[in-house]
Amino acid sequence: MPRSIATLALLAWSANAAAQTLTFGHHAPAVGDAVQQSVRVEMRLESTARQGAEVIESTTSAIDREQTRRVTATEVTGKRVVGAEVRFFNATAARDGAAEQQPIAGKAYLCRRESDERLTITTPDGQLPPMNEYELVTRAMESLGTASPLAEYLAGRTVRVGERLELPAELAQRALGFDSRMGEVDRFVLKLTRVEDVESRRVGRFEAEIEAHGASSQQMRLIVAGAFQIDGATCRIVSADLSGPIAMSGARGGKVGAYTLDGKGKMRLALKAQYRDARR
Repeated sequence: MPRSIATLALLAWSANAAAQTLTFGHHAPAVGDAVQQSVRVEMRLESTARQGAEVIESTTSAIDREQTRRVTATEVTGKRVVGAEVRFFNATAARDGAAEQQPIAGKAYLCRRESDERLTITTPDGQLPPMNEYELVTRAMESLGTASPLAEYLAGRTVRVGERLELPAELAQRALGFDSRMGEVDRFVLKLTRVEDVESRRVGRFEAEIEAHGASSQQMRLIVAGAFQIDGATCRIVSADLSGPIAMSGARGGKVGAYTLDGKGKMRLALKAQYRDARR
């Protein structure tokens, strides 16, 4: 028997409603899960050094950093990955166009979260890497063994297209990977603009707005906006492309020769991630 007009209308309404909402789930990690990430940070900065009202130096600088890395889970405790191998396929840093490979490029490391404060890093043969490599790997793997802040906030939520979400400051700090010694997130707002299918996954596209300020004596202000893509089933970030103005100011030098350094410019952060789940 042909379906009634009312039934067809109800089916169409249900399909449209599903397309306008996204219900977020949580991924239970397993040994062998892997993610390949490409991260690029660009900064253009104009700096002026002053002693009182006198300008003593003005400079313009361009700083670019890029990494391509694969992280594979080697140990899981509860809902957290506490051990992983990270392999850096590419790691470059450039200043004013002069680029150089960082010492971690082409190398692999074993990382383990021993406690909330302690992250151990060794080479595949169990040796401690040189300190310059250790510091670079620590920055890249800072979130290992910690709960996913996006999953904490989004898992179980159904979000409508057009809805704005403001993450608590502490969760936003961890979600964005901000080092609290350098700065603190004041505001992180996500607005769902579209739900789309990407490689058989339902993905939410968000507009993001982020504000942060500097820590300690350093005065810094960062305001960036752009696009976030978050996988609905796992709350994992698929991609992000954020840019906006940055301004900073701080005192330099000692009692003799003290001066103020002011800077303003623009920053861009671009991230892409591809996931491979061991259970699939």
